[in-house]
Amino acid sequence: MPPMKDLRRRQFLFIAVLSYVLFSSNIGGVDLYPYDEARNAGCAWEMMITDEWLIPSFNGDLRFHKPPLHYYPMIIGYKVFGYGPFGARLFSSICGVFTVLLLYLFASKYFDPDVALFSALALLGSIHFALQVHMAVPDPYLILLLTAALLLLYHSIQIRSAPLTILSYAILGLASLTKGPVAIAIGILAVFYFMIFSRNFSWPFIKKLKLHFGLPVLMAVTIPWYYYIGKVTSGEYTEGFFLVHNLQRFSAPMEGHGGSFLVTWLFILVGMLPFSVYIIQSFAQVWREKAVNPVLTFIFSCGLAVITIFTLSQTRLPNYTVPAYPFVALILAYYISTIVKKDRLPFHFKLSTIVFLIFSIAGPVGAFFAFQNDPSLSDLKHLALYLLPLSLGGILSVIFVLKNDGRRSVISQVASTMIVTMLFFYIVYPKFDAVNPTKVLSPMIEKDADVWAYKLYNPAFVISLERIIPPLHEEEDLKLILEKSSDGYLITRKNYMEELSKYPQLEFKGSHKDLFELSTSVVYKINSD
Repeated sequence: MPPMKDLRRRQFLFIAVLSYVLFSSNIGGVDLYPYDEARNAGCAWEMMITDEWLIPSFNGDLRFHKPPLHYYPMIIGYKVFGYGPFGARLFSSICGVFTVLLLYLFASKYFDPDVALFSALALLGSIHFALQVHMAVPDPYLILLLTAALLLLYHSIQIRSAPLTILSYAILGLASLTKGPVAIAIGILAVFYFMIFSRNFSWPFIKKLKLHFGLPVLMAVTIPWYYYIGKVTSGEYTEGFFLVHNLQRFSAPMEGHGGSFLVTWLFILVGMLPFSVYIIQSFAQVWREKAVNPVLTFIFSCGLAVITIFTLSQTRLPNYTVPAYPFVALILAYYISTIVKKDRLPFHFKLSTIVFLIFSIAGPVGAFFAFQNDPSLSDLKHLALYLLPLSLGGILSVIFVLKNDGRRSVISQVASTMIVTMLFFYIVYPKFDAVNPTKVLSPMIEKDADVWAYKLYNPAFVISLERIIPPLHEEEDLKLILEKSSDGYLITRKNYMEELSKYPQLEFKGSHKDLFELSTSVVYKINSD
């Protein structure tokens, strides 16, 4: 048997290569189509071409949805690899790789090699995590920086390194420059939970946090940019970002993304498959050991802090809970590593494996009928067949469980989800992408013609046409364009067709349902005669 250091080195190299292959699979092969990707990638492109490094804008308008940190890696990607999907997504994939490796290194330090390996596999096996780090959005950057800040904070306290503790505050500040103050709220709540659960709510422990040094560093990283942009935009960014996209989003559902507080837990259960089938017994084990296992308690506190924040939030989206995944992955890995060493697998482990089998069979069947019932995707229903490796993994996992081979059972599950992930990005997603509305409708628009957007529109057209599309927010704005006898094109949505029907200058050219959305994009030609 190889020495422990050699084993860890080989595992580390294997995980690094596997992570990159998985998380970068076909990142340049599909359009920047999803709404969030289009807005974020388009904002980075606009900042680059206008040479504006501090004030984010999209389609000519101030973009106060997010702070600017994640735009800079995209701009680097554009400058090195050219404007397009690969440059926009590359550093998101790298964030995913670093998150997995960081988790592996931390688990190697504080747990045994099995826990380290299974924690990495838990993230690699999560199709949702792979999807998130494939996208040109701020979430991969938040996940990496928040994970790094919290893990470094714990490690620095253990080795009593004040510089590393202060560094963790700086990294937390950078995390807040990806999606906002929610990163700081999660960090505070995680430490609070840890002090409560470990019964260590004491002044000596608080002193170890180095708040007198850390908080000024945190403020030095975060406040200057927020102050600057608030000042130069006369408070417009401050109001839009903090009041609308933070406070209002937290206190009330936005854009129809609401639902029961249980939805947050459902996101975790589905997003962390396959290992999430063991989540109940994993969390129960942490709770039993919380008084004697401080590192596991800290990890539990971090994961619970993320889940708590977004359970309380009235706006609920699947990507909100992804920062919890690294911590949940380690909790699941700790439980699995203790079980697979047993000569006889316990009943609850076997039962959870059967649950995965049921899901692995229901997944392809459900996808088939979902595609069939969507008129825009019914021709692609055969793509559900590419989910069948999931079913094979479920069958193999049960077979190995019956043989009391827990290790091969969970590896079968992870292998099947990783295969499905690769098939999705190389085969399934490109088929969807080929029928996205920008691919279908953009060729109808003459290359050098003027283009306007009326009220709501699909932001991916800004990416597809590689231009700023002046928005017409009101009908009066449209009338001004038509009165000028301007030739060109108008992009809008189907629900405005009735009010636009009274303008004879508008010639309907085509419409196409927006993928993954309820809306339908429409293109009109504006005729001056």
